Amino acid sequence: MARANVTVTVCLPDKIEKQFFKIINPVFKGFGKYRLKNNKVGIYYNIPHITLLSLGDCLEKREEITKRIEPVLKNIKPFNIESKELACFTNEGECHVVVEIKRTKELLDLHKKVYAVLADLFEGDKQFVLDNFCPHITIISSVPVELGEKIKTQINLGKLDFVATQVGVKTKIQGDHAKYYKLFEL
Repeated sequence: MARANVTVTVCLPDKIEKQFFKIINPVFKGFGKYRLKNNKVGIYYNIPHITLLSLGDCLEKREEITKRIEPVLKNIKPFNIESKELACFTNEGECHVVVEIKRTKELLDLHKKVYAVLADLFEGDKQFVLDNFCPHITIISSVPVELGEKIKTQINLGKLDFVATQVGVKTKIQGDHAKYYKLFEL
């Protein structure tokens, strides 16, 4: 059975999302076949986003997740997102090329509040939550480290700052395009 991940995200505004697709689609077309796992067909199946909390393979719990975060989000106001630089997150010979996002008080507080109401459902790697939360937007994941460094040098990013106005509950079934199950306005 295909994996079905549920992720709570900060959504990118349409204009910024389109800029990311202009970067991501050519990267996947040129380098997707070299990925060490997941889809290798050169097609980007995800939605550019900033992960607040990746809950793992729990599609059947998406309604409960949505109900739990809704009250938390009612008190959150729009806040600024500031991009930093391209980076390579490496682990055991594989690399994720990402855009680092400035870890502001507002973004960290939102992450902590989402984690607090969903902690008992969280099946992910705890090394990336709470004080170790590292906000980013992934360009491509699971490529060899040397290739990740090469990809990084070929991307002209520029500044991608924006105001966060939406949080979403994203679902991604392996081999299918990601979708937002529910969107919340801040």
